[in-house]
Amino acid sequence: MTAFDPKRPGESEPFAFAFSRRMVTGDTISSASVAVVLASDAGETDIPTMRVGAAAIDSASHTITQVITGGADGETYTLICSAITAAGYVLQECRDLPVVRDLT
Repeated sequence: MTAFDPKRPGESEPFAFAFSRRMVTGDTISSASVAVVLASDAGETDIPTMRVGAAAIDSASHTITQVITGGADGETYTLICSAITAAGYVLQECRDLPVVRDLT
């Protein structure tokens, strides 16, 4: 699993998931969602320090963009992006997101 570059706890930043290599020709993403779990405890889904809004779908590039806000300093979160295609396929992409107060 490839990790995103770290973010700071106070930042609101967009993170993109590209599904173009996994899409069947002519298929489109019809809906998407992103869940956040602690990387150290994949069963924990109540993450009060991390906020996730609605996912945006770019049909032309088959990319889902999610704005992530917050996070606790020193924690690593796993973002799980689920995409449902018009043909009925369910695709998932997982990426770790470390949160670090000082990125210097």
